[in-house]
Amino acid sequence: SLELTASLGMACAPQHGREPEALLRAANLATLEAKAAGRDTLRAFDPALLERAERRDMLREAFVAALAAGELELHVQPQLDRRTGLLDGGEALIRWHSPRLGRWVPPPEILAAAGEAGLLPELDLWVLRSAAALQKSWLGMPGAPPRLGINISSVTLHDPRFAQQLCAVLEAEGLPAEALEIEIPEDLAVRDLPGVA
Repeated sequence: SLELTASLGMACAPQHGREPEALLRAANLATLEAKAAGRDTLRAFDPALLERAERRDMLREAFVAALAAGELELHVQPQLDRRTGLLDGGEALIRWHSPRLGRWVPPPEILAAAGEAGLLPELDLWVLRSAAALQKSWLGMPGAPPRLGINISSVTLHDPRFAQQLCAVLEAEGLPAEALEIEIPEDLAVRDLPGVA
């Protein structure tokens, strides 16, 4: 036997759209909302869905331009050894002040925009290269963190080319492997232990 479920989105003419394209977009947005809510869900179109979709579109377009224009920044959060109080490492964090949007964009929005644009691997590679170059510039400096941690998305960790890219970046910078720490997202570790290994 096969159990079938459905998530339905509904839009009504003329209040949700007079033209076929507008009506279909409204129904599609309502369907996406229904899918996000779970199985066997019906959602009617709400104008707030269109506003959110337009904000996501604007954010995605701004992110694509920002990645190409070099607007992203890498900030480092220090990690201290609790026993000694000395700097034990650092975590590289993405920061982005968008001139187009006129605001700082928080990391969850950056990651969502990169995911929607299909640019998570490019973003991860940018973070990897930037962090490796930064860590290389600190090697041998007194008080510099001995290692720098970076977050890598599940998409990139599943890419069989990632290990080669990582090795190439370390080699290009002349950076020892122990100077860089790849952080595995908790949700991936729980879902895919063999893949993480």
